[in-house]
This record gives sequence, structure tokens and C-alpha cells, in this order.
Amino acid sequence: MGEVWMADQEEPIKRRVALKIVKVGTRTKQIVARFEAERQALALMNHSSIGKIFDGGTTGDGQPFLIMELVKGVPLTRHCDEHKLRLQDRLQLFVQICNAVQHAHQKGIIHRDLKPSNILVIEAKPKHSQKSLTLVWQRHSVTNRN
Repeated sequence: MGEVWMADQEEPIKRRVALKIVKVGTRTKQIVARFEAERQALALMNHSSIGKIFDGGTTGDGQPFLIMELVKGVPLTRHCDEHKLRLQDRLQLFVQICNAVQHAHQKGIIHRDLKPSNILVIEAKPKHSQKSLTLVWQRHSVTNRN
């Protein structure tokens, strides 16, 4: 439904972001409605393991967009394989995933394409030695069931 691009936000804050737009040639009323529902669903999220939405809107020619946190990480399975994670470590990541999904479900949001390639593992902040993860909600469809 959408394409995600790395972009530089200039105002009001300079930062590198993820810009999601509806794919060229697919901008039907249904697709735009789903995109707008996704934008609203993401705005409800407030979880450290779910990428944040910063802004959204429509361009002058009616092209809807989302400006989101740029998540630089590696897919879950690649991270597990490259770091040769033990079962216990993999299960700790799984618990983090479940907590993020539970947060979404409590908001009435169902991710329609949840799979390891949609989950990125990133390095945690220096005060934590563990890895953390971010669900890549911005790359795939979500549905608000409320």
C-alpha cells in the first residue's frame, strides 16, 4: 500500500525521518482511507518498541503522507542468526514483541502482516546493555478495530 523513504525533515526540527507515502498509481479512495486509518492508528501508539509517528497530512495534490521515526535496525531473524542467540535470549526478544503487540491490541489495533522481517532489532541506549526492538508498523498495514 505504501512506500517508505528515508528523508530529512527541515522544520520545525531538523532530523532524519521515515517518510511513508501511498504508492504511485494506487491512490484509490479505498487505499487513501486505509492509509488515513493507519495514520490514526499509529497516532494512538505510545510504546518504546513501536516506531513513533511525528506528523502526517496531505500534499497540495492530495498525496497522503506520514512522517515517522526512522528505525535503523536489522530484521529479527537476521539479528538472532548473526548474534547466535541462545533460546533464552530469543525468548526475551519474543516477550518484548508480545508486550508491543499487546499494547497495540489494547488500543484496538491489529497488525495485519506481523512477521520477523517486519520487526527490527536495534541497539539499546548506553544505559542498557540489552538489545531492544522496534516493530515496524510504518512499513505494513495495520487495522483499527474500534
